[in-house]
Amino acid sequence: MILISDYYDSYKDDDMIILGLETQDRLTLPDGNQWHIRIDKLGCDNKGNYFVCDYKTNARIKLQEEADSDRQLAMYSIWVRDKFKDAKKVVLKWHMLAFNKEITSERTDEQLKELQEEIVEIIQEIEEATKEKDFPTNPTKLCDYCLYKSECPSFRHLAEIEELEEKKEELRADLIEFAKQKGVDIVYGSNAKASVKEFDKIVLPEDAEAKAAFIKLMKDKGIYEECSMVCYPKLNSKALKGELEGEIRGMVEIVKDWRVSLSRRKEGGRGEE
Repeated sequence: MILISDYYDSYKDDDMIILGLETQDRLTLPDGNQWHIRIDKLGCDNKGNYFVCDYKTNARIKLQEEADSDRQLAMYSIWVRDKFKDAKKVVLKWHMLAFNKEITSERTDEQLKELQEEIVEIIQEIEEATKEKDFPTNPTKLCDYCLYKSECPSFRHLAEIEELEEKKEELRADLIEFAKQKGVDIVYGSNAKASVKEFDKIVLPEDAEAKAAFIKLMKDKGIYEECSMVCYPKLNSKALKGELEGEIRGMVEIVKDWRVSLSRRKEGGRGEE
């Protein structure tokens, strides 16, 4: 098993000069678009060698051919060459922490020129596909980290649902506040009405130890089976009716909450359908 101490032992005498950690910047491409620069660790030595370091915790080691075709760090090296004119060589370095190994790769000026041209072409292709609404999706686990789900056919509906849920909660809060200010329990709209009623409910202990003690006490008093989690309404009812014994009652809190329900209005009247 590789330990983090093994990594430390391997690099504690490293003479690399650290220039930046989590470096944040932008590289302007030939077409005016920008490439986000975020380097885990940027360093150099006294010989004009610069190092673009990326730390990986993957359970699978990166293959050399993967490193030699990697776009991300190669684009970073273009930024390094632009910012540090004394750079004689830029080494791309992947630290595979699970194996205590590093994979390195380099690019020639010609390779970097071709890479930039390729990136610009890809951006143009994406922009054209977006205009034509012809953007075939390829969902993978990486989609979990995507910031553009609201624009993606594979996730747009999910994003819309999440947005509606947020709006629903905002509307619920607005209805409650309006009802409290006006002293009403029904709010009427043009074709529907909302019932807004305050009610009491208990709040169980949140602390794990207190919750365990509460459940044990319920079992000791013989009411756990009747009022366990699957029968929360029964426990709530007993509490509100004052049927809980002193010790148990003392471990719960009765708070105010709101119930909001919608129903359609009948044409020409104030009733509901």
